Amino acid sequence: TPKHTYTHFVVYTASVLIEQTTPASHVLYDASARVSFVQFVDKDLDYHELGGIVTWIAPVTTSRITTYHVYLARQKSGLQRSKIGGSALVGTNKLLLPKDTTLSIYRYIVVYTKSPLVEQSTPTAFSPNDTRPGIELVAFPDFDLDLGDLGGSLAWVPPRDISHVTEYRVYFAKLPVEVNGTHICESLSEGFERAPPS
Repeated sequence: TPKHTYTHFVVYTASVLIEQTTPASHVLYDASARVSFVQFVDKDLDYHELGGIVTWIAPVTTSRITTYHVYLARQKSGLQRSKIGGSALVGTNKLLLPKDTTLSIYRYIVVYTKSPLVEQSTPTAFSPNDTRPGIELVAFPDFDLDLGDLGGSLAWVPPRDISHVTEYRVYFAKLPVEVNGTHICESLSEGFERAPPS
């Protein structure tokens, strides 16, 4: 219910004849409980997908909050939204956004507080950065001159930002194909790993 410019509740008694002249009153207290400093670091390295922990700072007063709700939303206001996981209990201040969560139409992560009565109408919004540390210019000059054998060094240009890359995984693959703009392989061999340079 909008508060407008009202400052008090007033309660009158009434009989069949008349309403009392002097009411009882109560000062209106408009509770506000909004999170701040919503943060998210994308640990899912696929294009247009997110994964990681959403965190926030709780309001100064949490006595009227029962849970926090986190959504992906198309707008900062929370319109056109999709809930992420379950509810987070007061004191938790974080929620897992599962890996491979598709961004689709969404541009924001929004966090709402909820009281026993209702979820707040205006969330705190955060625009996530889709981490995409793609490898470029893969090269392999084959120096083994026997048919059916390979030998040489596989090289590539590493991503500009490797802060979220823990290793490179290299596989032998058959028949690379493109599905929805993403290159995938029909079958993969056993791979090997190499840590990125520090």
